Amino acid sequence: MNRISLYRSQSKLTQNKLALKMEISQKRVSQLENGASDPSIYEIHKMTSLFQCSFEDLYPKKEERGNGMNIFIKYKELEKHADPDFTHLTYGDADNQRGANTRNNAQIGSYAFFHTSIGGQEYITAYYLIEEILERGTDDERIDKLNSAAKVDHIVLVGDRNKSKVLSTPLALDRKLIKDLPSLGITESYLDNSKTELFGISSKTRNHRKISDKEASYLIKLCQNKG
Repeated sequence: MNRISLYRSQSKLTQNKLALKMEISQKRVSQLENGASDPSIYEIHKMTSLFQCSFEDLYPKKEERGNGMNIFIKYKELEKHADPDFTHLTYGDADNQRGANTRNNAQIGSYAFFHTSIGGQEYITAYYLIEEILERGTDDERIDKLNSAAKVDHIVLVGDRNKSKVLSTPLALDRKLIKDLPSLGITESYLDNSKTELFGISSKTRNHRKISDKEASYLIKLCQNKG
């Protein structure tokens, strides 16, 4: 996955404004961002000049993607606001601390893992390969066209439909699994001194957390057997 959308957002440009600067159509910008088409030499020159970056910055090698910026997101099931929306593979945050956390820790080409409490136990229920990061002020037109609850949010993650997964059988985020996720900083002693295992895990993951590429790959492998 390329980083055109990331650089465009950082430059405070909408797809339409970038299209005007590149002298191409908004549809063409969308095709480039989504990887539906490869850029021409002219388009590469235009983008690297506008964004003051290299081709490798825009199109990183596969092994460079992610860079440990995978995000671990706690959510609650809300009847009137389905977010994350696992049908449309979106997740949104308001213009607040959680939104800033999402903006600072999510990265196109990395993974977002979603977890929630079910019946006194914490579970991982889905993961997205982040295809787009949309933000109000620069991507209003794209956000307004979303067919999900995230259209009311300030910053929105959109998952790659071919590389994201909603688990039919959630993966238990328990003491055993926590041992294999050291980036979360949840120790055995911390859990031993917590009211309950659920309380200990929830309190440490209430805010968005980052996990390494190695941990993300491990979780994806476990999720493959979960439907």
